[in-house]
Amino acid sequence: MHTFCQIIHKITSETNQFYNYSTAKFDNSHGETYKFMYGATDASEYKINENISYEADIANRLLKTGFYIFASNISGYSIQSKFSYFKKTIDNCFLNEYTRTEFINRFCKIQRCYWALNKAAYNYKWRKAPYRVNSDLFLNPISETQHNVFTLMHNNNKYLFTALDLKNIIEGALCNSPNMFADPNDPKNPYNNIPFDTATLYNIYFFMKKGDIILSSIFHNFFLCNFNLDKFMVNNEVIIRKKYIQQLIQNADVEDLYNDGIEMLSYNNIARRLKISEYFPQKRFVEIMLPYLNIYYIYNYSLDICERNRAERELNRLLRRFYYNNPCFGRKMIDLSKCAKDRVSFNDEHKEFLSNKYPCKIVNLRLNSHTNRTLEPPINDRSVFDRLAEEIILNSLHSPARIGIVARSPPNTPTFEFGFDYEENVREMTVDDC
Repeated sequence: MHTFCQIIHKITSETNQFYNYSTAKFDNSHGETYKFMYGATDASEYKINENISYEADIANRLLKTGFYIFASNISGYSIQSKFSYFKKTIDNCFLNEYTRTEFINRFCKIQRCYWALNKAAYNYKWRKAPYRVNSDLFLNPISETQHNVFTLMHNNNKYLFTALDLKNIIEGALCNSPNMFADPNDPKNPYNNIPFDTATLYNIYFFMKKGDIILSSIFHNFFLCNFNLDKFMVNNEVIIRKKYIQQLIQNADVEDLYNDGIEMLSYNNIARRLKISEYFPQKRFVEIMLPYLNIYYIYNYSLDICERNRAERELNRLLRRFYYNNPCFGRKMIDLSKCAKDRVSFNDEHKEFLSNKYPCKIVNLRLNSHTNRTLEPPINDRSVFDRLAEEIILNSLHSPARIGIVARSPPNTPTFEFGFDYEENVREMTVDDC
C-alpha cells in the first residue's frame, strides 16, 4: 500500500520529493489535513496550478484526497477500499464529464505503474526463490520442466507438486466430513501448513484444466463458487457426502470396515443366516465385502434420496445372491485326515461381485424389414437368468408346482419360454446352473 500511495503522491505532487511515512502524523484537524493535501493551511493560501487545466487540477485534488484517506489508514487498507473510493468518486453527480474522464485516466495510469512494479518485484522474487521441495508426496524426484508438475511459491520459497498430489490435497480438504457432516477446510500447503490464497487456487485450477489429468468435479464446483467455502458447502453438500463415502471406502481401517461388514450382513433377512467365524481373517473378509460395503454406505449415508432407494434394492438383491451361492461362507473348517498339513481353514468361496445397476445390455438387431430398431431382449444378459432363478427359488414355496416363465419380446422375434417342476428339480438347481 505504501507503493500505491507513493505513486499517487509522485503523480499529483508539484515537487519531486517522496513522502516519508515514518514521520507522517495524521489527525482530524482541518488545517493539518488541508496542508497535507494542498501545501496550505486553508483555502485562502492555496494557489491553483496554472500549468494544467481546471479539470485536471480537480482530478489532482480528488487523487490527493484518496491519497490522504489511504495513507492515514495504512493498516486498514484493502483492495475493496481503494476501488470503493474510485466508484464513489466517478458516481459523484457534481463532477462534469471531462473531470470524471480526467480522474479515470489518472487513476488508470497509477494502476498501470503499480502493477508494473508488482510484476517486476514478483519476477525478481521468482528468480531468487530457492527450491524447498523437489519431490512429490511419495518422495519421488520431480522436475519443474515436467508437464504435470506445478511450481508453487510460498513465503519466497518454491515447492513442486504433481497434478495428482494437488488433486488429492484439495479434495481431501474440501471433502472433510467429521461424523459424516460436511465441514470443508481451506486447501493448505502440506509442507508449511499455510492455506492456498485465492490467486494460487486460480493458478492451480487452470493448470489442472489444461493438463492431462481429469479435473475433479469437487474442485470445479469450488471454482464456480469463487473459492468461497461457505457458499461451496451450502451448494454442494450432496456431492461432498458422496465423495467422502468413496474416500471412506479407500482409507478406512480394516477393523472398522470389518465391523461395518458384519453389521451389514445382519441388516439383511437372508444374509444374516451366515455364520461368520470370529477367527475368520478380517482382511480377507473386507476384501470380499468391500463392493457391498460401498452400496451399504450409500444406502445409510447418502443425501440423495433416489440413490439411497436404488442402493437399498440393489444391496438386498446382491446379499441374497451372495448367501444362496455359498450358505456356508465364513465358517471354520477342520480337516481330520492325517495327511492334511493345514487342518484349520475357512470357507471363503464366493461368486464374483456383479452389480446390477444396468442389468440389460442394449443389443442392436438389424431387422430385415424397412426399419432399424434397437431391441432390449432381457434374455441376452446372464444376470437376468440369475435374477429369475433367485425369484423362482424364493417364491416357489408359495407358488404352484408347475412354474412357467415367458420372456416376451417385440413382434417378429422369437419367444423364449422355460420352466421346470419344482418338486423334482429345485433341490438340484443352483444359481450357477442358470
